[in-house]
Amino acid sequence: MTRARDFSAALLSGICLVLSFPKANWGILAWVALVPLLLVLRERQAPSEALRLGLVSGLVYFLGTLYWIPYTLEHYGKLPFLLSWGILFILATFLASYIAVFAWGIRQIDPLPRPAFPLLAASWWVSLEYLRTYLLSGFPWVLLGYSQVRQPAVIQIAEFSGVYGVSFLIVLVNATISEAVRERLQGDLNWRRPAVVMLLLLSCLAYGYRQLQPSPPPASLSIAVAQGNIPQERKWDPRYQEAVFRTYRELTLQAVRKYSPQLVVWPEAATPFYFQSDEIYRPRLLELSRKAKTPLLFGSPGYEVIGQRIRPFNGAYLVSPQAGEIGGYRKIHLVPFGEYVPLPKIFAFAGKLVAQAGNFIAGEEYTVFKLDSTSLGTVICYEIIFPDLVRRFVARGANILVNITNDAWFGPSAAPYQHFAMLALRAVENRRYIVRAANTGISGFFDPQGRVLKQGGLFRQQILAQQVAPCSELTFYTRHGDILAFFCLFVVIISLVAVHQSK
Repeated sequence: MTRARDFSAALLSGICLVLSFPKANWGILAWVALVPLLLVLRERQAPSEALRLGLVSGLVYFLGTLYWIPYTLEHYGKLPFLLSWGILFILATFLASYIAVFAWGIRQIDPLPRPAFPLLAASWWVSLEYLRTYLLSGFPWVLLGYSQVRQPAVIQIAEFSGVYGVSFLIVLVNATISEAVRERLQGDLNWRRPAVVMLLLLSCLAYGYRQLQPSPPPASLSIAVAQGNIPQERKWDPRYQEAVFRTYRELTLQAVRKYSPQLVVWPEAATPFYFQSDEIYRPRLLELSRKAKTPLLFGSPGYEVIGQRIRPFNGAYLVSPQAGEIGGYRKIHLVPFGEYVPLPKIFAFAGKLVAQAGNFIAGEEYTVFKLDSTSLGTVICYEIIFPDLVRRFVARGANILVNITNDAWFGPSAAPYQHFAMLALRAVENRRYIVRAANTGISGFFDPQGRVLKQGGLFRQQILAQQVAPCSELTFYTRHGDILAFFCLFVVIISLVAVHQSK
């Protein structure tokens, strides 16, 4: 009976975590999602049982939020149904292991003083989220802090702490509630500790609401994005090359006629040709910029000849009517099993299994495009989910951020909404406007407070335009990075040393 109850509590925590994210978007659940799991973990579970309970919560969490992966593998990787779901289960198990380690950590810190528990629990969670961002290439999808993007007052602290600060606050509240429930059941509730955490939460909210107050608009720049809605199976079919180029050409001219933008942005890999060398379409694209009298920023594949081999890269280019090609950027953080196969000696079979897995080379330079008084930091697709990578563009002078992407891979699942939501934290962390152009959606604009200024539809061909402003101030997070995450790692290490010495 007790084991069934514990399993149900872990299951409930996992379900609440899933519902905190798109498409459900019940972010309020995140503030209590971990309470059932924490309550059963604090009942002196054996370490092995704690690991199992954490694994249950984690499996539900990641299976429920990453259910779209088999769709991508089946439709574009051409993998069989069972194999696609098997890969999802393996990935979800790997990610759930972080939650299992969190649960194990909760058991380890049990001997430490009770008042320290909320701080220690939050530190363990954030440390593991930070490790998940980097280990084995990293996969920081659906970090807990992203559950609050619809509550802009909550996420304003990210300008100091990054998304990890929002996660820290959420777990701190969860741990405080769980301890208050335990103490209440034992008849020795101490209201001082919950009151201190509530005061901290209210202070963060007060700061957030203050940051959301309207201020005089600065001088603005008009930017338009073209969402071509090109089906994935047609993007690289030579029979549709002219049709794809014509689509973006017409969208660009429409945007110019309707909005008179000072920049038009196309999505990732919008050109179905190599802009750097194509003798037919490169001149036509430069001519389009001259005809439109507008600079164009677009995604295009490129290549580099290395010895006897030609290695492709995922790139972005900026052209203008006066200067022609201004510059190019090579994507730095590639998608494992999509743009390259990691540890090829171990995963040599993956290149054969995943039909469209590439052999791309990664860029190394955080390129900032200069356009008059505007400096554009352009990140491609998956890169936007890495906080430290994005802040490096801003630290190097980017006063507007641009994200170009192709989310057609995800189909009509929750993934495009999950991906889009993460931009809110990048905007707050760096206090920059973000412009997003997506092939099939979701295109849009964010202000420096992480609020959506404009949002397009999914699987629609459309033009969006918005006034944005270059921002020059550097936030604490932009200047100093993940100090909170390092602090949490330090706390975790100290807690383990303290537990060891107490035995």
